[in-house]
Amino acid sequence: MWNKRALPGKYYHWNPKDDTELPRTRYQWKFAEKQKLDNNNSLSKKNEKEPDEDERQAIYKRGQKEKKDYIKYKDMVEEELVPKATGREAMIEKRRQKGSYAKARDDSPEMRDSDLMGGGSDFQSMLKRKKERERKKEEGKKEEMQQRLQTYNAKEEEKMQIFRDMIAAGNIPLLQPRPP
Repeated sequence: MWNKRALPGKYYHWNPKDDTELPRTRYQWKFAEKQKLDNNNSLSKKNEKEPDEDERQAIYKRGQKEKKDYIKYKDMVEEELVPKATGREAMIEKRRQKGSYAKARDDSPEMRDSDLMGGGSDFQSMLKRKKERERKKEEGKKEEMQQRLQTYNAKEEEKMQIFRDMIAAGNIPLLQPRPP
């Protein structure tokens, strides 16, 4: 060796365990702190497991029971604050409510017959508009048919003129005698 082992033995025989226990610098690195927190969280997450189906059902049932208990408690408090009528009083109160409901239904707003049965100028005008649309549609179809008919007649007249010219020239294959 170049220094002839003049340094203490710890420099020549390295032990990694000793290295982790002693800080290398006084500076505290932020990523090291994050790593420590992440390692702690990952360990705690590994210890926590997802609840299985039975545990989920138990949690759901517990929630339902708590909800039911709350509703019972709420009803009890309401009963203490505003007690319900019982016996004959309850029957009379129920009849009054039914009667008031029926009376409220009898007092329905007045409607005109034209609104209820549908009539008047709105319906008639709607029919007129519908008939006008149908008439325009029919006129459009008739125009298109007339246009097609004119085109067809023009083509037919052109063909007939060619045929008439052939007759006038005497060049008609049908009128010529057959070869023997």
